[in-house]
Amino acid sequence: MKQTFISKKNTIILSASGLAVLILFTVSFVLFNVNNTKKRFVYIFPSADKSVYVLESRYLSKPQERLSRQKQSEYYLRKFVDDLLLGATTERTKLLFCYGTQVQSCFIRDNTVYLDLSKDLLRPQSDCADIKEGAALLIMNIKRNFKDIKKVELFVDKVLAYDGADLKITQFYE
Repeated sequence: MKQTFISKKNTIILSASGLAVLILFTVSFVLFNVNNTKKRFVYIFPSADKSVYVLESRYLSKPQERLSRQKQSEYYLRKFVDDLLLGATTERTKLLFCYGTQVQSCFIRDNTVYLDLSKDLLRPQSDCADIKEGAALLIMNIKRNFKDIKKVELFVDKVLAYDGADLKITQFYE
């Protein structure tokens, strides 16, 4: 009789402990999701030493105001491309494009990104990738981090430079 009472008591204690752990886990999970104000992105940069790529993981803050899904995607895309153009935080990497290249406009329509960059992209510098490699890496970065994007159209100073099929950057070298 005493043995049964002790085993019932242990069962009750174990059940209560399990319930407490479950409640604690649920509360911490909910608080994490409510207070999670950043989204993770992976950036790919060319190495300055070898013909390899360097990966960086960064977190971008969520928008302050509530946005539609479309506007939220454009918000993250713009911040992502701005960060990508600034370059890696680690040393011994090249910039995708020459220093000073800026986003003039950036939006998404029908799973296609329309990205217009400044003509500073065309200035050759030794510490950046060549233009074709930079454009290819820019597109690869966008498609890797934004899974619903099917096509990227790249413009340089409002002139089409890449339409998803052919890189037309060479027309700017006149």
